[in-house]
Amino acid sequence: MVAAYRLSYGATTRRTPADDPGRIGSSRVLVDPEQPDPLPDWAIVVRGGVATAKLLRAAFDKCFDKEGRHDASVNASAHLYAEEIALEARELHKYALPHRRMQTATVGRIRAIGADVVLSEPPPGHHAIRFSERPTDSQLDQLVAALRPACGRPNPVAK
Repeated sequence: MVAAYRLSYGATTRRTPADDPGRIGSSRVLVDPEQPDPLPDWAIVVRGGVATAKLLRAAFDKCFDKEGRHDASVNASAHLYAEEIALEARELHKYALPHRRMQTATVGRIRAIGADVVLSEPPPGHHAIRFSERPTDSQLDQLVAALRPACGRPNPVAK
């Protein structure tokens, strides 16, 4: 099924800045010396499930307790559409994105909130939404609003 999906889309599905007319311009970006090549503002971010402020707070707090960073798990790419990002994530890691629904945003929308999207491997190609400090309730509400659609969209690789 994965191969047929990829073939149906072909090479024309690669994204460019012109593909996103609603793209957000430059905004605050966290400087991370481990990220020599940050994602452009128009890159797509995919998060499994349907986000609420409470669920995001739990995700950021859990990561901080475990790793000392204010991160929440996502997958992202500057060259793929959301469904392709989900398919690639599953190809790289058999447990990636098991959720029935998924939500998307652009990196620019996340940066406008005061966070960034950074590479966070393993698994290969995994990213994280990262705040420099514990996100405020207002930032979490803005993040929930940035992730669309509000009810999620079907995940092509749901388990």
